[in-house]
Amino acid sequence: MDRRRQLRGERGRVLEALPDEGRGRRRPAGGGGRRRRRVLIVNGVSLWREVLTNHINRCSDLKVCGEAMGEQAGFEKVRRLRPHLVLTEILRAHDLGFIRELVQRHPRLRVLVFSFRDEEAYARLALEAGARGYLPKSVHGETLVAGIRKVLKGGVALSPHMAARLLPGSRPQRSG
Repeated sequence: MDRRRQLRGERGRVLEALPDEGRGRRRPAGGGGRRRRRVLIVNGVSLWREVLTNHINRCSDLKVCGEAMGEQAGFEKVRRLRPHLVLTEILRAHDLGFIRELVQRHPRLRVLVFSFRDEEAYARLALEAGARGYLPKSVHGETLVAGIRKVLKGGVALSPHMAARLLPGSRPQRSG
């Protein structure tokens, strides 16, 4: 059989080895090189999780390390998988508590909200809860990836409209 098998190495990293390679010839999954930043997707809709996973995993510097359908599974996967960033959504005001608790439990964790909820109403609330960005689901995939990268580098990801309204020093919004 020419199937690859996965083995757990140091620190739980997955190692790949071909069955005929023998011992001592393992290499890190993904071909080595620069480490990919781990993203956990917390979203209640399996189709969204699948689409986001496929899009993010095409990036050479990002990797979806797991998916969770809800808050409890999200907490467990953050604890177990130790992602660099959680990509989640806001469906109701209660979801702000999830963000608040995630950031409280894991202060170094970055949270980016990707939601169809009204940006005007929820972006500020998400940032106040501890999220490092809020992007509407109407953005293009490359904009989402750029937002993930920006948050991972310590920035705040918002649409230009919301950045002008919420971030000090941003260009003021034109009136009238």
